[in-house]
Amino acid sequence: MYSDSLSLDHYYAQDHTQIRAGAKQPCMIFMFGGGFFTGSKDDARYLKYYKTLAENGIHVFAIDYRLGLKSIVNSVRGNRNISAGEMISALENSIDMAVEDLYKATSCILENAGKWGIDTHRIMASGSSAGAIAALQAEYYMCNNLKTTRNTNYRDFLPENFRYAGIISFAGAILNLHGKMKWLQQPAPIMFFHGNADSNVPYRRVWTPFGSFNGSAYISKKLTKIAAPHYLYTIDNATHTVAVSPMKENLLQVIDFINKFVLEQKRLIINTEVTQPDQPKLNKRFGIKDYIKSNLK
Repeated sequence: MYSDSLSLDHYYAQDHTQIRAGAKQPCMIFMFGGGFFTGSKDDARYLKYYKTLAENGIHVFAIDYRLGLKSIVNSVRGNRNISAGEMISALENSIDMAVEDLYKATSCILENAGKWGIDTHRIMASGSSAGAIAALQAEYYMCNNLKTTRNTNYRDFLPENFRYAGIISFAGAILNLHGKMKWLQQPAPIMFFHGNADSNVPYRRVWTPFGSFNGSAYISKKLTKIAAPHYLYTIDNATHTVAVSPMKENLLQVIDFINKFVLEQKRLIINTEVTQPDQPKLNKRFGIKDYIKSNLK
């Protein structure tokens, strides 16, 4: 990571025929996972996802973003005591830095869309774990015209009429420390992958003394009430491995979601639960301290 600049990697199909002919193609921005203190956009575990999207005519931009929890985690590992309040505040600030960097990367793509052959009305965002949190949070802020803790919002970086065409979240959540979850505007179609025994990122909702951390199942419940198109894919008794595993095992579902929800703009709500009868029953109820502990290991 760099203190003064961030980079992005561009993946696309070898065949440039469509671009030369003036055709515009959709794109996917991807944010890596790592608890906001580690991780890399070129992690080998993500490459099959990038390749599959590219083979299906979708440009992929894997981006860097600032790791706001790096110093905090290093301090904790150095035996510094930190309160839950400090950790939640630091998490909120870290998410907001990552959101800003997603907006900046999106702005860069918009500025170069003509050169790269990008359809500016079909720009999607996705992420794994921390990256999924940032992507979901960015969409939540846009729908509610909310400012970050850093006193910025999407209008500081993007055209006022810009909207993402779709969001794909691999074990993500939305941190909401300021009242109840609300959607003043319907979000872009969202695809959620999550294990219901995840102790790193809430699958449901967890309360803190300062607000709530809302996981995939809770967000889906709220979106269903406002008839917002989305796809919840739950894996029973699965842990935080779902932050990565669908990028290898569920690519057909991902491409189907993009085709139906984003490109064809079908208004669907799909709820799929995969059971694993041969797996041992795992704990599915966690408090905020459990999530903090899991992420600091």
